[in-house]
Amino acid sequence: MYLRISDDPEGRELGAGFQRAACLTLAGRLGVDVVEVYQDDTQWYGRGRPAYHRMIADAGARRFGTVIAYNSARLAEHRGEYEDLIEVARRHGVRFAYVASTASEATVVPAVSALVPIVAAVNTLRRLAPDLRGLLADAAPAAEPLAEGVAGFVRNATPGLRDLVRQSAPYVGRLSRSLPPLGHAVGTLLSSVAPTAPRATTVVADVIDLAAGQALFCAAMVRRLSRSYVTARASVTGAGVALNRYRRG
Repeated sequence: MYLRISDDPEGRELGAGFQRAACLTLAGRLGVDVVEVYQDDTQWYGRGRPAYHRMIADAGARRFGTVIAYNSARLAEHRGEYEDLIEVARRHGVRFAYVASTASEATVVPAVSALVPIVAAVNTLRRLAPDLRGLLADAAPAAEPLAEGVAGFVRNATPGLRDLVRQSAPYVGRLSRSLPPLGHAVGTLLSSVAPTAPRATTVVADVIDLAAGQALFCAAMVRRLSRSYVTARASVTGAGVALNRYRRG
C-alpha cells in the first residue's frame, strides 16, 4: 500500500488515515493481504520520496504483486516515475489498484496499457530531437520568405474575409439553429453503429476498407506522378526552348 500526503486544497486526500482506510477497503475487496505500507510526505519541497523508491526496489525483489494507492496521482507525478511503474509492471508483473472517489468505484488497471503509450511517445520524440533540429536548421533560410508570403496572404485576404463574415451573419444564425437537430441525428447514427448494435462490425470494416483503399490509391498516384514528372518537365522545357528559337528566327 502506498500513501502520499501532499497539499490538497479540498482536504479530501490530505490525511494519511483517509487514504489508508480507503486502500484497506479496496484490499479486502480484491482479496489481497497488505504486506507493507509505504508513506511519503511531500507537503514541503525538498523532502523527496524515500518510501516510493523503497517500494520500487521491493517490487523489483518481488515482495508483492499488487500496489494499492488512493489514485494514480498519489503514485506518480513525473515522467521518470511513470517509467518506474512501467518497468516493474513489465519485468515483474506488478499490477496497480486505485481507489476512485469511493471504494465502490475501485478499478484495477494494468500500468503497461495505461502508461506505455505516453512514455513511448516521449522517448520517440527524444530520439528524433537531433533530426528535428537539423531539419529546422535546413529550413531556416526559407522560413523568413515563407513567413512574408503568409503575411502577405493574410493582409490581402483579410478584407474579403471580413466582408464575408459581415454578410454571412444571418446564415450563421440559421446554421446555429440547425446544429442541435444535426447533433441528435449524428448521435442516432453513432448509436446504430455502436459495438453492440447489429451490423456494426460490417460498417466499421467497410469504413476501414474504404479508407485503406483511398490511401493506397493516393500512394499509387504519388508514385506515378513522381515517375512522370521529370520526363514531363523535360518535354515542356524542350518545347519552350524550341518555341523561343522559332520566334527569334
